[in-house]
Amino acid sequence: MSKYGCFYTKISTPLFIGLSFSPGSFFKKGELLAVIDPKEYEVEILKAKAKVAQSRQRLYSLRQESQVRLEDWQALRGNTTDIPNDLILKKPQIAEAKANLQASMAELSDARLRRKRTEIRAPYTGRVMEKSIDLGQYVTAGQVVGHIYSIDKAEIRLPLSDSQLSFLNLPKSYILNNKVDHQEIKPTVTIHTVFAGKEYIWLGKVVRTEAGLDTKSRVQYVVAEVDDPYALRTENDKPPLEIGRFINAEIEGKLYKNVYVLPRQAVRQNNQVFVVLSDNTLELRTIELLRNERNRVLVSNGLASGDKIVVSPLDTAVGGMKVRTPDNFEG
Repeated sequence: MSKYGCFYTKISTPLFIGLSFSPGSFFKKGELLAVIDPKEYEVEILKAKAKVAQSRQRLYSLRQESQVRLEDWQALRGNTTDIPNDLILKKPQIAEAKANLQASMAELSDARLRRKRTEIRAPYTGRVMEKSIDLGQYVTAGQVVGHIYSIDKAEIRLPLSDSQLSFLNLPKSYILNNKVDHQEIKPTVTIHTVFAGKEYIWLGKVVRTEAGLDTKSRVQYVVAEVDDPYALRTENDKPPLEIGRFINAEIEGKLYKNVYVLPRQAVRQNNQVFVVLSDNTLELRTIELLRNERNRVLVSNGLASGDKIVVSPLDTAVGGMKVRTPDNFEG
């Protein structure tokens, strides 16, 4: 439902746990969660520093020796313009010393990086979902030490059938003709949750659709994003929208004009309805259904404003039959 992550260790070594690294604990971005014993890594840094110093001193000595040889060459030959060869000036040895210095500096950078990675810090503000290790425990490379998730935003996967998709403006992530198809639309999502017997409402946005249909259920999942799911930036007593909580979601749909709503019992076979004309006779009219719902239907074509629709059962009704309506009924 939100950003989610797990941590992996680097080497088999004792582990020290921070106060914020317990199931259910909250932490801030950059906060120290756990520390791998850094002693071995600090020793490696000292060794790498010594190697850098030795390589630098070796390069300095070779350069000084090369300069002395050049001066001796010039003193022996007077004003000659001849240049001594590379072996006399020890240029191959100098090049090798430069390469050794670069290699030792790279080893020092690597040692410092591995030392830095002994500190497991939170990449974002969040909460600990699960802890898989304890204080002083030895851990191995690749071992999962815990699971955390972000509380800045929550993401909720909502399954939609093919019929439901036709009534929604969903965010598009594809490009047509090397141009953006249209400005991204992010429908509003109203989320209903129940906490301690009381209903609460959260508002979010549909931010993306997942790639392809689910291979088992054949539904399309869309992802709704809710800002501040733990209500940390609000002053009310709203409960958090926690991972694993059941919710009901309503997604803002497309806007349709000139749509009529009828009870389901008003629609006969073949999408037909009985319309009462001005002379109180029946007309059997075919309508175009936009959508079928549990207790009603939405009609997009075939009706006009002011039409009187028969909603009661008529077993033997035919077109042209005279009927009585509440307006002209006499008891």
